[in-house]
Amino acid sequence: MRTVDTFLLCAVAVLSFGVNSEPCDDVFIDVLGSGGPELSDGRRSTSYLIWKNFESIILVDAGAGSSVAVGEAGGDFGQLKAILFSHLHVDHTGDLPAYIKGSYFTQRTNRLFIRGPAGNELMPSTTEFVHRLFGSKGAYSYLSGYLAQGEESYLLDVADITPDSERSHPFQVNDDINTRAISVHHGPIPALSWRVSLSGCEIAFTGDMNTSSKGLSAFATGADLLVVHNAINDQAGSAAKNLHATPEQLIDLIGKAKPKKVLLSHFMRRSVHNRQALRDLIEKQLGITTVLAEDRMRVSIN
Repeated sequence: MRTVDTFLLCAVAVLSFGVNSEPCDDVFIDVLGSGGPELSDGRRSTSYLIWKNFESIILVDAGAGSSVAVGEAGGDFGQLKAILFSHLHVDHTGDLPAYIKGSYFTQRTNRLFIRGPAGNELMPSTTEFVHRLFGSKGAYSYLSGYLAQGEESYLLDVADITPDSERSHPFQVNDDINTRAISVHHGPIPALSWRVSLSGCEIAFTGDMNTSSKGLSAFATGADLLVVHNAINDQAGSAAKNLHATPEQLIDLIGKAKPKKVLLSHFMRRSVHNRQALRDLIEKQLGITTVLAEDRMRVSIN
């Protein structure tokens, strides 16, 4: 859990920004959830909230427990510009209904973008997923007004991102926020890695993937912060390795991408005990500052 001292240091850093600040000086991330789908790991599921200039503006994944964590972090759902899904597993999307229902009690009036992967024979597309939840015949059909212009205080703007594995797909949120996504291999599940640019500050998210994903290291190259998921250990079985990268593979990926800082996250019981050793190896072998994610942790980019 984030300590009071850590929180105060972050607050001092934020308050010290000046007119001559670097692009990332007013950007930071709250780790809303640092775990996976397990029930007994003591962690909320995966979710990250990006802040810029004191506004909580981008949500990357929305795992279980993250909607509560937004309030704990001081976030404002009314400020949120977009929700970006890496993929549609429950531990990355489970709290979406809680966000949408809860937004009724906020002052939100501006359109909310939701972007995520296209579907396949196993998984729905992001558009279909949202409509299965909130459409007129969806599981939460009483919230269908958020998909119809003028029926609620704001509209959900949902679309699928369909890049290939070597060329990224852009999505511009507004004049100051640009995103790109690239397809990555997460077993049979359509999945994306995201890169968010906020006025020149670059944050990349591997999402859940293994390193058979083509083009990922180039996609993440030079990021100010690279968020890396560490869900398995080197001794994992073939099924797990089809879904996730091993620590050895992550070190290779990070070495090729050469980000300025790394945030290791999405720990599971099979990986959490080796996280300190992985961090030490990255810092010793690659010389890159590496942070171990915890729920409610605030991470500065610069």
